[in-house]
Amino acid sequence: MATASGPVYPVRAYQSDFRMWRAKEFMRRNLQRTLSLAEVSRHVDMSISRFSHAFKDHSSLAPGRWLKSARLERARELLEKSPELSVKEIAASVGLNSSRLAKEFRKEFGVAPKAYRQRALRGKLS
Repeated sequence: MATASGPVYPVRAYQSDFRMWRAKEFMRRNLQRTLSLAEVSRHVDMSISRFSHAFKDHSSLAPGRWLKSARLERARELLEKSPELSVKEIAASVGLNSSRLAKEFRKEFGVAPKAYRQRALRGKLS
């Protein structure tokens, strides 16, 4: 449905989108911490079950998978742009230990974090 001023969205859909945006921002700002599903769902004033379903409907990923992906993306960004930080420091800044970061990073991007950084510093990322 649309009006002269634009489309009309049901209030419930808008609130859900806004809550999911808030949840993602909360998780992004707290990557270095261990976050529970209960803590994130409380942050957006939803039950754990409702939040889990709404998040997956909105993002096509479960909250935990989205958080892991956000952590790996942030680590990738830091590996490229912060050569002064060690891999261990980067791992800690995204809430992982260095061995877990290495395992998950390799699984996601097909290369170890140190090798990724070397390629990034040489400008050979594709």
